[in-house]
Order: sequence, then C-alpha cells, then structure tokens
Amino acid sequence: MFDIKIGTRLIVSLLAVIVFSTAIAVIGYTSIKSLAARGDVMYRRNTMAIEEMWSINTNIEKMRDIYLYIAFLQKGIKRRRVLMIS
Repeated sequence: MFDIKIGTRLIVSLLAVIVFSTAIAVIGYTSIKSLAARGDVMYRRNTMAIEEMWSINTNIEKMRDIYLYIAFLQKGIKRRRVLMIS
C-alpha cells in the first residue's frame, strides 16, 4: 500500500468516506420513514379512540337529558293527580 501514489490513496479514501456516508444516509432515511409511518398509525389509533370517547360522552349526556325530562314529566303528572284528587 505504501508504493501507491498519494493522489490515488486520497481518492480511494475519499470514495470510501463517500460510500460510508451514503450508506448511513440511506439507513437513516429509511428509519425515519418507518418511524413516521408508525407515528401516523399511532396518531390515527389514538385519535379514533378520542373520537369514540367523545361520541360515547355525547350519547350519555343525551340519555341523561332524556331521563331527566321523563323523570320531571312523571313528577309533574303525579303532582297534577294529587292536585286533582284534593
């Protein structure tokens, strides 16, 4: 290796660094794309769960309002009966 010209050694060294840097860049790029895809999936799953919880909460509130409305109607009917009997 020592009898190779300095210019040739520099070119070979530079090419080795370029190949090594390119390999690291490709590995990093594919890793980031994979991470981004997994992040999107996780976001969609969690967002769907939050949307479902919001929907369930809304439905429970509607059911509660209907129950309270029916309960007040029944109390009103009982009061009218008491007033009519008296």
